[in-house]
Amino acid sequence: MIPFLKDFFGGFKNRSLFIKILTIFLTALYVTALCLIFIKVDYIVMTPGTINNTVQTQDENKAYTALTIDTEYASGDIFTIGIYNHYRVSLFQYLIAKLSKDVQIDPYDPLTDLSEEDDYLRSVIMKEISITNALIVAYEAAQLEDPTILFSKELDGMKVSWVSEESNTNLKVEDIITQINGTLITDLNHFLSLRDAILEDAVFTLTVIREETEIILSARKVAYTDDEGLTVYRLGIEALPYYTITEAFPDYELSNDLNSVGGSGGAMLALSIYNSLLPDDITGGKVIAGTGTIAVDGTVGDIGGVSQKIATAALYEVDYFFVNPEDYDEALAKYQAISPNFELVKVTTFSEIITYLEGEINE
Repeated sequence: MIPFLKDFFGGFKNRSLFIKILTIFLTALYVTALCLIFIKVDYIVMTPGTINNTVQTQDENKAYTALTIDTEYASGDIFTIGIYNHYRVSLFQYLIAKLSKDVQIDPYDPLTDLSEEDDYLRSVIMKEISITNALIVAYEAAQLEDPTILFSKELDGMKVSWVSEESNTNLKVEDIITQINGTLITDLNHFLSLRDAILEDAVFTLTVIREETEIILSARKVAYTDDEGLTVYRLGIEALPYYTITEAFPDYELSNDLNSVGGSGGAMLALSIYNSLLPDDITGGKVIAGTGTIAVDGTVGDIGGVSQKIATAALYEVDYFFVNPEDYDEALAKYQAISPNFELVKVTTFSEIITYLEGEINE
């Protein structure tokens, strides 16, 4: 290797000035390209994505759906919006992203923020809960229109989707909390009430289902400093109500290959299920899209990346785009900036989506 380098530099010294300048320039260009491609920067880049089918009925054959409803009705053109998150992008990707008004760039701290793997697992759980919540909301709403529709559910507990490193609960992601201090959890508000009743430094017990086995954990709250500098005591976890559907008629079948994760498509998924259960197509032949989580009480919740979702919907022939109140101002700003051809509609609950579409069809 040393003789080769000596020969190379010896030959380089004897080259013409032009060859020397050209060699130095190309080498610098090559090194710069390597740096741009391989040096990672601590940012998350969020870009527009695609629209996704939601539900199909037994005689339909859509490219992708989250589930199939066992009816012969039309499910309608109802879509969720998917976007892309890129973690710790290359310097080149970062510079390119800075050129687009449709891309969101956020700082990423590997020490405090979720890793890409942990965020993915959290998003898988959110997707699972989103589908269940959408089924609950849609079937219960459709029952009011058609009493022959049958549906029942039961609460398993609170499913853990995230645990902070500081948490003293001994919980793991995917645990299902069924009891606090021996009291069975009956719903979300009951869980919050039991949690808030625990004194700051008190030791308490959590009854948990972990890998189909019931265990009892000893836990205590952790002191955090909030945005106002005050000390608050929290569990240091994220947990959501987790239901089992015990009866559903018409039947449904879940897809084995979900090509997206996260809970932001819950509201549109519920709408498509509802439409598939009833003979009248509530869409009136229009293309419907939107974003927002769905809770079992029908509340449409906030999500991330709404600007990118508006930009994505603008690439397709969408007629109506539904968004929750928390994200509406950001959505409206993007909507006004790019002037797409769809109507932007703010909704708080699932029933408001139904009421709005029924009003549009009857006009």
